[in-house]
Amino acid sequence: MDYRWRHLGNEFLDPKAEFRTSAMERFSREGTFDNTWWPALIELEDERDLEELANARGDANDLIVPEIYDEFDRDLQPIAPQDALITRKIKLSVGPSLKHGMDFKVNGRTHVNDKPVKVGELQIWEIDNVSLMDHPFHLHGFFFQVLEENGKQPGYRAWKDTYNIKPRTKVKIAWIPDNRPGTWMYHCHILEHHAAGMMANFDVINGSEPYVEKPAQHTHHHHHHM
Repeated sequence: MDYRWRHLGNEFLDPKAEFRTSAMERFSREGTFDNTWWPALIELEDERDLEELANARGDANDLIVPEIYDEFDRDLQPIAPQDALITRKIKLSVGPSLKHGMDFKVNGRTHVNDKPVKVGELQIWEIDNVSLMDHPFHLHGFFFQVLEENGKQPGYRAWKDTYNIKPRTKVKIAWIPDNRPGTWMYHCHILEHHAAGMMANFDVINGSEPYVEKPAQHTHHHHHHM
């Protein structure tokens, strides 16, 4: 069986090229069967998965220090300049909680209902991780571009739905909601952090119906979406 790999939202990976990734980023592995390519989703949750990805591509040695994969830059146009005006600020923090031992918060609250976004309107979000832990930020259903990390442009351009935000790090992302109105979510992709409150729902609206404000926090049910 032949395999090919795709870094989610981007081009296929050149089997001979090195590339950069981080925990909780996602790949699809496509295998041929009856001359058709069938995708399977691979999640990098720890070093072992990275090793598995490397071995399956037959280049474990190249992947120990993954380098920039230049192909990502080839045709990908930026959807916003680095200095684009921020439309939303999201602060990720961790603090003690009498009830849970530890709360994982979005803008000082747990299990948040965030403001809606309008279909077609450019979103420039600043995500500020003020905690001392990593938080892989996952945006459900949409892809974004990273404009800067601590004021610096990333080494390559790519579409992502997950990006690891390191401790004491501020990241600026750009994305555009397409015409899929409804309730969507962003959260920390470490499930324990999500369950302890580091998640927010937000609505995508197209302006055709009146929008009813939701309370700032919602009653939490355990989600296990990926």
